[in-house]
Amino acid sequence: MLSSVFTAAFGASGGPEVGIFKRFQKQWSTIDQDVFIPGSDTLFSTPELLSLRAQLVVYYTEALNTKQTRDDYAELLNLCRIFLGETANVHFRAPGATHNARWMSKAIYCLKIYLFQHQFVLTQSEKKGVTAVSLFVSIIYGQFWNEAPVAEKAPLNDVKLLTRLESYPDEIIRDAASKAFKRYLWYLSEHLIGLSFFDPQIEADVKKAMANNLNRPAMASNLK
Repeated sequence: MLSSVFTAAFGASGGPEVGIFKRFQKQWSTIDQDVFIPGSDTLFSTPELLSLRAQLVVYYTEALNTKQTRDDYAELLNLCRIFLGETANVHFRAPGATHNARWMSKAIYCLKIYLFQHQFVLTQSEKKGVTAVSLFVSIIYGQFWNEAPVAEKAPLNDVKLLTRLESYPDEIIRDAASKAFKRYLWYLSEHLIGLSFFDPQIEADVKKAMANNLNRPAMASNLK
């Protein structure tokens, strides 16, 4: 999904490296890390985005207090938190690999470039692409990516992700993400939906209704 969004924002890449990332990596030593600009208020143009911004600042801050198995994971959560406006305890890591095969670099680099865009020369097209990817990663992608390994949350999170995408204001990014994600919804089936019984996000009365539905007779058509 992230790869599809990146391609929608920047266009298809013709080589193994992303040029804008290589330029930023070379210039990193001249960047003043104490001077950065979080996401502009104008980016959060709808009541839904404003609400999500406040919720996700809390989410990313709390997520960083749990153990992250890889440094890149913690870095992405931290950058999302900073982009959304939480500037307490800020720190940055030096840019790493830029190869296209390292999918997480697309999110990490775009967020860093946005935060330091006033110290780095960007074309209008590059600035637009960096902004689009940064907003998508911080508002949509980061939370669900972070919770992807938690099996019992998968069914509800998939539905929540689709719902959040439906109201996302950037049509190009929304369509690219939705199309990519829907290719992998084969597992959202009758068999695996039972994982939701172990999901603490789902209230007890909903789980009781789910259990009651298990006693309904099977239908010959429209099984899903």
